[in-house]
Amino acid sequence: MMHVLLAVSSILVVGQVAAAEIKLEQIVSRENPAFQCERARLGTSRDGWVYVASTTTPSYVLRFDRDGRGKVGGAISHALTGVAANADGVLATSNAHFSHKVAIYDKTFKDTVSVNDFLVNDRVGWDAPGHVEAGAHDFFGLDQHRNRIVRLSAGGKVLQSYAIPHEPEGNLGLVQDFRVCEKRETFYLLARSGPLRCVGFDGRVRWSVNTEVRWGEWLNDGGFDVDADGALYTLGPGGEAVLRFAAADGKPLKPIRLNLGAVKVELSKHPFCDLRVSGGDLFVRRKHAFELYQRYNLVSGAHVQTVHTDHERLTAACPTDIWIAGTMLPFRVRLESAGTTSEPRWRVWGRTAGARDYREMLLRDDSIKVPADCAGLFQVFVTPDVLPGHPGATGDYRLRSWVEIRQPRTAGSASVLTMDNRTDFGRGEEVPFSVVVRTRNAGRLVSGTVHLVQGQRTLAEGKVEVKANGLPAGLVLPRRLTAALTTGDYKLTVEVRGLTGVPAPLTIGPGMEKTAFHTVQYGDYGPIYPQADAWTAPDVTFAHAERTARLGFNLLVDRLGDPNQSGALNIDRWRAGFGPLQKRLEADPLAVTPWKAALPLPLEQTLSAYSAGGIEQMAILMMNDAGLPLGGPGFDRRKPEQLLEALTRITTALKRYPAFRGWSWSSNWWVFQNRGAQAAKTPEEKTAYIAADRHARDTGSWDPVLDRVSGYRLGYAVEAQALFNERLKELAPGLVTAVASPYRNVESYPPISLSNVDEVDLQAQWEQVALPYHGPHSVDFYKRPGKPAWFHPEIWNDAGTGDQIVPTLFQALMRGADGVGASGSIPSWSQHTGGIPADPRLAHQGMTSVYRSLNGLLREYGPWLTTLRNNDRVAIVVSGRMMRTDTWGRVMGTYFARVLEAYCSCLHAHHPASLVFAEDLKPDDLKKFEAVLVVGQRVEMEAALAAALENAHSAGVAVFRDGTCRDGLVTTAAPLGISFDKFEKDPRPASDDVAYWRFPAYCKANLPALRAALRDVHAPGETDNPEVFLSERRSDDGRFLFVVNNTTPKLEPGHLWRVSLCVTTRVPVVAPVRMGSTGVVYDVFAGKRVDAKGGMVEADLRGLPARIFAVLPQPIRSVDLREPSDKVTAGQEFAWSVKVLSDQRTEIRASVPVRVQLHDSRGRILSERFAAATAGALTGTFMAPLNAPENELALEATELFSGLAAQLPLRVTAPDQPITLTAATIEPTPAEPVQARSIARPCKSHWAPAEQGFGP
Repeated sequence: MMHVLLAVSSILVVGQVAAAEIKLEQIVSRENPAFQCERARLGTSRDGWVYVASTTTPSYVLRFDRDGRGKVGGAISHALTGVAANADGVLATSNAHFSHKVAIYDKTFKDTVSVNDFLVNDRVGWDAPGHVEAGAHDFFGLDQHRNRIVRLSAGGKVLQSYAIPHEPEGNLGLVQDFRVCEKRETFYLLARSGPLRCVGFDGRVRWSVNTEVRWGEWLNDGGFDVDADGALYTLGPGGEAVLRFAAADGKPLKPIRLNLGAVKVELSKHPFCDLRVSGGDLFVRRKHAFELYQRYNLVSGAHVQTVHTDHERLTAACPTDIWIAGTMLPFRVRLESAGTTSEPRWRVWGRTAGARDYREMLLRDDSIKVPADCAGLFQVFVTPDVLPGHPGATGDYRLRSWVEIRQPRTAGSASVLTMDNRTDFGRGEEVPFSVVVRTRNAGRLVSGTVHLVQGQRTLAEGKVEVKANGLPAGLVLPRRLTAALTTGDYKLTVEVRGLTGVPAPLTIGPGMEKTAFHTVQYGDYGPIYPQADAWTAPDVTFAHAERTARLGFNLLVDRLGDPNQSGALNIDRWRAGFGPLQKRLEADPLAVTPWKAALPLPLEQTLSAYSAGGIEQMAILMMNDAGLPLGGPGFDRRKPEQLLEALTRITTALKRYPAFRGWSWSSNWWVFQNRGAQAAKTPEEKTAYIAADRHARDTGSWDPVLDRVSGYRLGYAVEAQALFNERLKELAPGLVTAVASPYRNVESYPPISLSNVDEVDLQAQWEQVALPYHGPHSVDFYKRPGKPAWFHPEIWNDAGTGDQIVPTLFQALMRGADGVGASGSIPSWSQHTGGIPADPRLAHQGMTSVYRSLNGLLREYGPWLTTLRNNDRVAIVVSGRMMRTDTWGRVMGTYFARVLEAYCSCLHAHHPASLVFAEDLKPDDLKKFEAVLVVGQRVEMEAALAAALENAHSAGVAVFRDGTCRDGLVTTAAPLGISFDKFEKDPRPASDDVAYWRFPAYCKANLPALRAALRDVHAPGETDNPEVFLSERRSDDGRFLFVVNNTTPKLEPGHLWRVSLCVTTRVPVVAPVRMGSTGVVYDVFAGKRVDAKGGMVEADLRGLPARIFAVLPQPIRSVDLREPSDKVTAGQEFAWSVKVLSDQRTEIRASVPVRVQLHDSRGRILSERFAAATAGALTGTFMAPLNAPENELALEATELFSGLAAQLPLRVTAPDQPITLTAATIEPTPAEPVQARSIARPCKSHWAPAEQGFGP
């Protein structure tokens, strides 16, 4: 635990400029890492000991003798609100949130029993029990949301409940803290506002008194207690005397004036927050980093002692915060401790404010050497760390300060400023910047030169003129220039004679490349972006973005519109922390511009790093479990105008970042009240709806009022989306919109609910164990024609092997998901104490490697997957009328459950089915299938659906109905012989691991009848294992068979649960698959052609539980790579084309995944693209870098079915340098069209098959 204090104690004169002396102090706690002194409370101590407990998570308690000796400690659950010990030394704690309990411990801090009947929920809050007190033997717990105090025995038995007044009504009268006097049978109640009240055990108020004590969420302001006779003692946060009040009537008694000494002047900074009376002593606590408590004599108020934590004190001092480059300065560092301590080698690291360009400033013999080439506003760190900018690699000791570094013999500054002092940009991104001059000669026109440099090399330069102390001169690095730079670190510098030139560091990353496929990390329950302050943000945000890129995620989604995350863009609160520094710089005309201290918010720095790294960000507007219509019942009660304000504010702040992609309006919204007939607009309409609904259920007859009223209900989401879309179009018309229905929501219907967004968010929130099969089904049910859909399930239970992650995501991929990923942190359940995993035996940490391997695979093949289309022979029709009248069953609608069961049964039968909605049907759409299933049809069908079924039947398509259909409604359909009614009857479809045994059993029970009905339908393939799923997709003449393992263990739940869960366990298998008619077969992830003898292939699903077999009309023999010339000009685009050829050097008529790279002779990749080569060739352009490491580069193309490659050598001609930099743009030379002038030769590619990333 660290605590940093920065104190400016005196003013010196440095070159006629006021400079502040630097004095730094850090307190390093040596207590248990879970104990945080700033958030600790004093507890009741009837046993003569003193208890101090930390309210943080996890919580921790320390016990002392009265004189501070004999310290012992122990962990005590989490979310602590109070601690108390009875006369027998039995300890009790009150723990709120999900625990909502009073826990009882023995003298060794071993928990013995707990009582958890304290009311918490979303409506009243999660802060009960609010407090616990001890009597001689019993304990008293505050159940504030039931307006009572519960008396408990030390054995955990509830003895009695005492009603307490809630005055005034509402939030302000809620009791949050109390004390108890058993002798007088009274409680002393502190509510959120108002006086302290003395209340009898009978619930009657005996007296009240106004005090300076105020309740606080973590710690109170001031403290209060009662003695054994019931007298009340209070101490205000800045009080110098303890006030006393008589037990009988509350009349004031003689106060106890405390001998505070030096403490008195510190009370504004460290006010009192607790008071306890014990024996002849008063114990008081302040809000303090290392002071545990002070002890005073109860009679005289004399100070007896102060007890501190075990800690070390690190200090540093320097006479000035204005440093001259190239000089030596006094700089003293000391480490002190009451006990033994080490004496590490101290280092002083400096970096440009808000950047990561760390420089060590040599510290020796209490002096520091300032590097000669440093200039500007710096953040300086004193630490023994050898890796100062690496989060997670820093130690306990760290002091920090702002300093200004000036070049010698200068009288003012010329500063380069990027917009918002941003440091990270992507290739191809415009970089606006400005030059600001400050001197004593205001208004003088100053000339200078701006340079773009990398190391010692100047890449571009330009002249600039600016008025001293006037408006900045604006310039720009144009897109074509940044696109021509290699990734790495750069600086924008300025040279003006006689002034300190203050540069702007830049880091150029690969930048944004639009992709059709996304790997998604979804912040449903909490933000994915990191939390940081001005000192940690540059390192933490960059490390987060770099880790995200290494894990392979390219789309992050966060609830930025949730008011709970509004602080992430609260620029006023953020900038307030820089106020004193900016005022100091503003007052000094020779100082660097104060704008250098206006650092971007951590979220803005995160978006900058995403933009540089090619990672996209989307925002969710609505809170979790919001209600429809807007502003109505639900867990987001904001009115439409409030939502539009949030949308405007966030979009305006983030739209300038290329990473910001757009909005998913809501991930979870529901209709809480206006269900069914309640959506009617008039009483008459409601009555008509109820009658029509009853008639439809009884007879199957349909009345238009059912369409009309259900249309109101289904229109709530569409109307909300239209409102948001309109505002977004005004703000940033190019941004993407999406929404989630969400999965299994009865009050949503995809053809309507998803009609006015660009993409589909396949959100499904289960809070751990999901409904079986929801992955593939959500793709087929919710993905809309022409709209990308992305799937990000809660796959948190993976054991670190990928057994849950990979099959779940591949089931969505095989059905056409355009993006997959995960909800929450990676890895899940990553709770740490002092940097150590809560249980290092847990293997789930391995899921980090699983995601990295899987996302690496999808980076190569994802864009190709989006070019394929499903090739199902079976369809299940979905009736809009049945959906409009569906009702909630167990976690889903009844009709929805029936369709789901039919869909899943088809998967097990190896006849994957398309879901076809009535609204999407044209008269002949069903003719392309070989069989059509009608499921759960209880009312008259829509005319379009009936006509399409009739046409299909007339064309020879087999049409079947299951037993849940009403007789006589589907006359063209033959009975299927089974009823899909098992899922709807299941007692617990979600949040139950045993469902992963039950649901496959339901489906397998349907297989005999289903297989008999579909015996003449061509399956995509056949295998004996019904839990190995098959799905076929096509492209031109290519056929692609997906084989995904979903084999669950054949063990009793109790046996499997000894080691794992069913939801996360898949049995490794090798599945022989009969492919039917075959061509040339490639095992895509093995990267090789396989011999399909007799139409059979073996799908090895042991290491990688999913395979794709590509069936092509001819074998791949070569890759044709072409480029206009073997000479390219640095800084200009050049075009290329790729074809994948067969034996006769004819193009393969199928989609083939391809990787195209531009690299140097050492294999360093300068540009890279993954795409699909289809009929007509794949074409594209790359930029020849201005600052390539070599003049000889190579262009290489690799097909990713078998690894055949071709390579072209390129000679880069460098232009005259440096490039002239002006406020205008660099005129690009268009890429020359590809002709047959330069054809690549075959080469050996440095490419490894995807299966190698998943082990044996």
